[in-house]
Amino acid sequence: MKNDQSPEVEQSIESVDQVSIISNVDAADAARVAFGRYLKPDFYVDDPTFETLTEADKHWFSPTQIERALFRPPANTSMTVRIDPGDWRSPKLSLNHEEFKIIGRFPEKLAEGVMRQVLAAGDVDEDRVEKAQRGRLHAVTSKQEDTQEHLDKMLERIEQYAVFAAKAHAAGWAHLRSHEMQELFNLCSQELTTIMDIFQIREGWSDEYREKRYAGMMYYLTQGDQRTRVDHWEKTIGTVRRYLASRIRLFENHLMHNQQWLDKQPIPASMQAAESDTSSK
Repeated sequence: MKNDQSPEVEQSIESVDQVSIISNVDAADAARVAFGRYLKPDFYVDDPTFETLTEADKHWFSPTQIERALFRPPANTSMTVRIDPGDWRSPKLSLNHEEFKIIGRFPEKLAEGVMRQVLAAGDVDEDRVEKAQRGRLHAVTSKQEDTQEHLDKMLERIEQYAVFAAKAHAAGWAHLRSHEMQELFNLCSQELTTIMDIFQIREGWSDEYREKRYAGMMYYLTQGDQRTRVDHWEKTIGTVRRYLASRIRLFENHLMHNQQWLDKQPIPASMQAAESDTSSK
C-alpha cells in the first residue's frame, strides 16, 4: 500500500480470500468522497501487477458473459433452480451453495425425504406415522422461515445497490462519507465473491486458478482511464443488481409455492390438539 496518499482515505486491493475488494483503513473518516476517487490506480497496491496474466486471463471477466452464465447456465449444471417453481418452462438461475441449501428442494421432495427417514428409524406404528407426518410439515415450515429470513436480507441489499448505482453514475460528486462509500464497495465485493464461488464450484477451479480469475476481474475494474474504469464499474454493478433482483424474485416465488403446498396438507391430530390448546389460553 502506498503511504503518500491524502489522509482523507486510504484503500488497498484485498486478496481473494478476504471479504472486501477495497479496504478503507480510516473507516471513521468523516470526509465526503466521490465514487470516482476510489477508482484511481494510486489507491491500489502495486501487486498484483498483472504481469503474470495472459491476455486471456486479463479479459475473461465481462459483465455480459458473467450474466449469461448465471442466467443461462448450461444443461445439467449443478446448483441451479427454476425462478418459478410452478412452471417447468421457467428459466433456471445459478445459486451459490448457501442459497441452494436454503431453496434447492421442492417442498414435496423435502417432506418425502424427512418422512422416509423417520419411518426408517424404527418399527412402524401409529405413533411413528404421526411423528413422520409432523416431521414432514416441520421441515417445510422451517424452510419457509429460512427462506423469508434470507429474502429480507436481500431486499435490504437491493435498496443499497440502488444508492451504489446512483453514486457510480455520478462518479465525480462527493455525497457520501468515506465509510458509507466503503460499505457500498464491500457490499458489491460480497456479491462478486458469491459469483466467484459459483464459478469455482461449477468449473472445478483450483484455488490457484481462482486467484488468476480474481486478478482478471480486478484488471477489468481498475485498468484504463477514469472514464473506462467508471464505465466498467457501472456495468458490473448493473449485472450484480440484476442477479440480486432475480434471486429475490426466485425466493419470493418459492416462498409462495411452499406456502401453497403447506395449505393443502392435512394437519396431524396431535398438531391440531396443540393448536387448540394454544388458542384456548
